[in-house]
Order: sequence, then C-alpha cells, then structure tokens
Amino acid sequence: RLMALVIKGSTSGQVTVDVPAAAGTNTLTIPASTGTVALTSDISTTQILHVRDEKGSTTSGGSASFNTTATRDLNTVVTNEITSSSLGSNQITLPAGTYFLDASAPANEVGRHRANLYNVTDSAIALLGQSSIVEAANTTTQSRIRGRFTISGTKVFEIRHYTINARSVYGFGDYATDGQTQIYTEVIIEKVS
Repeated sequence: RLMALVIKGSTSGQVTVDVPAAAGTNTLTIPASTGTVALTSDISTTQILHVRDEKGSTTSGGSASFNTTATRDLNTVVTNEITSSSLGSNQITLPAGTYFLDASAPANEVGRHRANLYNVTDSAIALLGQSSIVEAANTTTQSRIRGRFTISGTKVFEIRHYTINARSVYGFGDYATDGQTQIYTEVIIEKVS
C-alpha cells in the first residue's frame, strides 16, 4: 500500500517530513545545516487480483450434482493489479511468484461439501478448503480456502467444489431478494513476492 509523505518548509531553514503511521504521525525534522539525508523505507505495494461469480438479481448460484466435483463460475474481475494475471472461462492465470489466497464458495442443501484451488496446468490441488456440511432446507454454508502457494512459472487455476448430494438450481447458493447483483464464489489473491 502506498503511504503519503507531507513535506513542510519553515522559516528556520528546516524541512519536516510527516510519515503517517498506523497509530498516528511520525515526524522527521532535518535541520538546514545537515545537508543531504538518506531516507529508507520498507513500504511495499500490495498487488491484488479479486475475481468472483456475479449473477443477476434473481439468479441462483447453479446446480450441484451427486458425489461430484464441479468447476465454480468465475466471471467478473473486481480488481487486477497483478501484471500478466487474468480471468477467462472460469480460470485464473497467474505468473510465477508466491501468493496468498482467500476464497469462499457457498453451497445450499448439498450435505457435505468442500472447495479447493485446483492447479489446472499441473493437474493437482494447490490448496484444500474447509470441510463443511449443509443439510437443512433453505440453508447455505461456505467452504473457505485460505493459504500460501508458490509457482515457478505461469499456471492456470480453477475453484473446484465437491458436493455429496445433488441440488438443482441453487445448490451453489441461492439469491437474496434485495434486487441487487448476486455474488457467489469469491477469490482474492495477493502477490507476496
């Protein structure tokens, strides 16, 4: 994240630099007689890819099948600050690097279920999500996927979701009756290095 610096001059020849900190403001005063002062910082910028499944105001998340792992819909890029990353056909493409992922995928009346981050390029699960269960009528639970992973080259990923029971139309989430865009699977990826 970027941090703002405020530089102020004074009649005494001093320069004051205000560096906003989490708990307030840190001030560094440089007397005019000092000359050149080197300032270093460990401030880093965070690069985020935020994608999700958005559907119409009265559209459910989709059908889940019996004892099946399905690829979840991902159709909208909210933020993309990671160079060479992209979203297309429910697949996320990432360049080489280390990443931290936080994702969630809803399920409704499907019994036991769990999502994962699947590395399509290498045909392997990159991160397992939380095990969950939802059997009560008109009830939704989330399977959340969180973790860090490293890839040595460009790779393609999907969010896949296992369900033990079939539920048509709203097995992957049901819509709220608020007239707004519905959001189902959601993925936030931070590039760590």
